[in-house]
Amino acid sequence: QGLVLIEPISRVVQPLQLHRGLSAALLGGNEAMRNRRTAQESAVAEAFRAMEKELPPGLTASEDFQNIKAGWEELRKEGLHWTADESFAAHTRLIEQLRSFESSIGDDYALILDTEIDTYYLIDTSINKLPHALEYLGQLRAYGTGILARKQISDSQKAKLNALVVELDSMLRELRVSIEKTGRYNPAVRGSLLTASNSIVASVRQITDIVASDILTGHFATPPEVFLETATAEIDKGYAQLHETMLPMTETLIEARIARAENTLLVSVGSALLLLLLVVYISVSIYYAIIGSIRSLVHSAHTFAGGDLNQRVRLGTRDELSQIGDSFNKMADGFNVLLEERKQAEHLLRSVVENAPVRIFWKDHDLHYLGCNTQFAKDAGHFSPDEVAGKTDFEMGWKDQAELYRADDKAVMESGRPKLDYEEPSTTPDGNMIWLRTSKVPLRDKSNQVIGILGIYEDITERKQADQELIKSRQRAQQYLDTAGVMLVALDAQGRVQMINRKGCEMLGYPETEILGKGWFDNYLPE
Repeated sequence: QGLVLIEPISRVVQPLQLHRGLSAALLGGNEAMRNRRTAQESAVAEAFRAMEKELPPGLTASEDFQNIKAGWEELRKEGLHWTADESFAAHTRLIEQLRSFESSIGDDYALILDTEIDTYYLIDTSINKLPHALEYLGQLRAYGTGILARKQISDSQKAKLNALVVELDSMLRELRVSIEKTGRYNPAVRGSLLTASNSIVASVRQITDIVASDILTGHFATPPEVFLETATAEIDKGYAQLHETMLPMTETLIEARIARAENTLLVSVGSALLLLLLVVYISVSIYYAIIGSIRSLVHSAHTFAGGDLNQRVRLGTRDELSQIGDSFNKMADGFNVLLEERKQAEHLLRSVVENAPVRIFWKDHDLHYLGCNTQFAKDAGHFSPDEVAGKTDFEMGWKDQAELYRADDKAVMESGRPKLDYEEPSTTPDGNMIWLRTSKVPLRDKSNQVIGILGIYEDITERKQADQELIKSRQRAQQYLDTAGVMLVALDAQGRVQMINRKGCEMLGYPETEILGKGWFDNYLPE
């Protein structure tokens, strides 16, 4: 994207540089250049319009771009009223603004910060080294044309020309080094780059030779229009190398990297998706007694997710469910970046929720149901999740439990902390009382603000009934034992007291709490 944006800027700089040269010739006294300068002015204006059309609104509305437009309008309207030096300075200043604007785009799109060394040097050559060399060559063209048009040169102008030649030679050496490094790290394009480099060097040498042999010596044998045409042809060759070789070559290398990255991302997405399904299934279905397994899974998830999937959602707690939530959100955020189709991601997530062996629901900040899985909808006495969406607990037929559920939801959202693995009663649509094991966690947006709640529950009515029967059985057994007239003691394999009846406590003279768990043979067996 950055390469696409800087190309139209480069295509403005090229005709603007020629406009500078034609202005120098005209202001130097060569009236034959007037019509050509007028035509070139139209070409520059058209390039400006094309650039503004191709740049996004955010860039064209920026202060830098508006200053560039204002500078061009001033130059276009007032340029012929200035001296040759003023015109040269105004053109050069405007070109520098365009180059700075181009450089800022390169910064914004990380072009000059490329971490791949094979494309770094090529990008640096394309957007820095070669354009700078062409600008110095363009300045030499304009300055030399103006001197040839006047057929006189001052000492200060000689100093200026010599300085331009020195700067151009220095930039040419940097360009050569950059191209050689690019070819070293890109053997496949080395030949094309060296050809381009040799062509640019030859063009520069041809122009500097004329400057040294004809202008600096004061011979002025070369007509200004000939010097202008010769320099323009060589500069155009340089821009042709830029637009037809350098930038396309850079784009090709980057596209190849993108293709490799996409293949890597596809593997990552597939693996992460598999892990996501595993994490969601386990996190919403297994019993809290095997939290150690969850920790192991979270460790695996962190290891697998270590890569580009670095965006996290923090729940603000430090318990095991929060860790699983962090891992889930980390992968989910990664999918938001990696998957191009958001609907596909939502479909996959809904599939996981729908197939989970527990009841799942989620609500907004006002405690209206946003969605649920089919099992939850059936438990609520509704045919489908669509019938649940938009309702509140008071509209769901929960009867006396609605107010309790609403209070729990508010407490979780206001505290920002989950409420995990607690038991609560509920009423089925046919009026039966059941027991649920429920967990609720707050839902947060990217700014970590609570925007709703997620709930998971399972029916534990049978377990509760079994627990109650077990308690009753123990009570009946204890009553039976306590009525016995003899001491009854139960020991484990290590000889520790596991049960003793009331008669035993009386005979030993100790309360039950001081006997249970003690060694029988060490403490209570008579000598």
